[in-house]
Amino acid sequence: MKLAVVTGAGSGLGKAIAEDLETIGCYEVVTVGHGCEFNLDTNEDWIDDVKAEYRTPDILVNNAGIIRFGWIEDDAKLHDFEDTFKTNVFAYYNAIRNLKRCSNTNQTYTVINISSMSHRIPYSRSTAYCSSKAAIVAMTASLGRQFFIRWPQCRIYCLAPQLLEGTKMTEQVLADMKATGRPGPQNAVGHLQYRSDVSDTVLWLCKSRPEYLSGSTIEFPGGV
Repeated sequence: MKLAVVTGAGSGLGKAIAEDLETIGCYEVVTVGHGCEFNLDTNEDWIDDVKAEYRTPDILVNNAGIIRFGWIEDDAKLHDFEDTFKTNVFAYYNAIRNLKRCSNTNQTYTVINISSMSHRIPYSRSTAYCSSKAAIVAMTASLGRQFFIRWPQCRIYCLAPQLLEGTKMTEQVLADMKATGRPGPQNAVGHLQYRSDVSDTVLWLCKSRPEYLSGSTIEFPGGV
């Protein structure tokens, strides 16, 4: 049975991914985040703790993220930018780096980074968030090339979903759009994206590990 670690698994998409991985019975799942088994906030090298209690993970799903809103001239927005990149980008990179450090040379593992369609269709008052999601796409592509050159048995993917139904982050984005008099999300599908779209894709990537998709971003544009 493979060991899968999901960050940001306390709620929303991360919780759905963790539950789906556990439900199919092929994965032992460790959750990281608020109210989870391991806490991101207190220890940036939490993979060492996972290895000590379990073993080195076979699958890492980087999902944890935060969002901030504001105009560019607002006070303290540089601080928000730094906080957003610390959680949404640096924590992802650090987890991947620590996973590689904890792994033996021949270990096969799969990394899935969760970005957002906002990397390409940004929200106007969430510049830090949208920029961080674009950084995740570029980071995945760059690390994908590294994996092909040095660790061809490993895989790394990125998923870029739309606004998801039933998540706190979606509620925050929609509330900000409404408060500033902007229309809600426009897509051809006509409704918010289901979390199962993303969690099902995570399951497929973990099982199939397609070589030619490693380093790539799978987008969910909803007909936009």
